[in-house]
Parts: sequence; structure tokens; C-alpha cells
Amino acid sequence: IGATLEPSPGVFVTLGPDEGTTRTFSSTGFAPVSVHATAGDVSASVTRQVEVRPRSTLTLEYLGDTKGVTNRSLNVNARANDVTAGQPADGVTLRFELGGKQLSSPTGSNGRAGGNLDLTGVAPGFYALSITFDGNDDYVAAQIFVSVQVVTNAPPVADTGGPYTLGEGQTLILDGSRSSDPDAGDF
Repeated sequence: IGATLEPSPGVFVTLGPDEGTTRTFSSTGFAPVSVHATAGDVSASVTRQVEVRPRSTLTLEYLGDTKGVTNRSLNVNARANDVTAGQPADGVTLRFELGGKQLSSPTGSNGRAGGNLDLTGVAPGFYALSITFDGNDDYVAAQIFVSVQVVTNAPPVADTGGPYTLGEGQTLILDGSRSSDPDAGDF
């Protein structure tokens, strides 16, 4: 059986046996779709109204680190939520970009995606980290920006006190309690 599909008024697609076609609707609402089938000298037609619903919207929420160290990696993590369904969006790919570096990761059943974004070669400073979803058949595109500070890791200061003087054969116990890390609490 051959068929002619009329996905929109005046637009005809001829199909042979076991053939199909796809149609993308550019607007929401109801759209008529007609099929005209012919077998020999007999034919039949049917028209159906197809409801075209708008794609859902995602909200993106950043949950990762906002401070990183140049030449190391930054832990990035975000959650995508389906606004219409009121639940996490599973299986959508989020792209994290900062200073020319990028990482793409799909969301899991909890709507979370992330990983370690390599900051090798990224100079110290403040950057806009973009979290982007490019959109698909189910969801419209979404993007958010988060401010991230990239710093240089300052070396720790080793301080054992002293000077120490002891006699031959005596034991020296060093006390490093005066050592410090200028970045303490930052990482």
C-alpha cells in the first residue's frame, strides 16, 4: 500500500510500502494531519487533529565550587529541573565553560550533572562560569552564569621554631605548630 501524507495543508509527502516520515511542528495548538492510502484502484483518507504542546522549560541551579586554583581542576555540579513536571530532568546534557575550558556531562535521575573542569592554563582572576543546556525535542534551551574566582595556590610556610641547640647524642623534637598555609580555609 502506498500513501500520501499531508502533514500540513497543501504539503504532500508520498510514501511507498514500509516507508515513514517525520514532521516537526513550529507552533503549538492543534494541527491537521491527513493520510491518503491507495491500493490498486481503491483509496481511503483520514484526517486527524494532532495536539502540539510547548516544550517544557528547565531551571538550572549551580551547586559546585566557586573558587578554584589555576592549573588544577574545579569541581562543577549543577541540577536541571523540569518546571512543568516539577521534578529533576534526567538525561539532558549540561555544558560547563570557563576561560576557554569546557566539560559536558549528562544529568542522572536526580537531575545532577558535573565533574572536574581542568583549569590548566587559566590565569588567576574572576570568571563567568556558564552552565548551558542547548535544548532538545522535550526542553527549550537554558543557560545560567556563576561568578568563579581562580587563584594561584600560595605555598605553605614551614616553621619549626628554633634555633635549636643540643648536645651530641640528644634527641631533637621539632614542633611544626607555627607552620601555616596562607590559603587555609579557601580550598
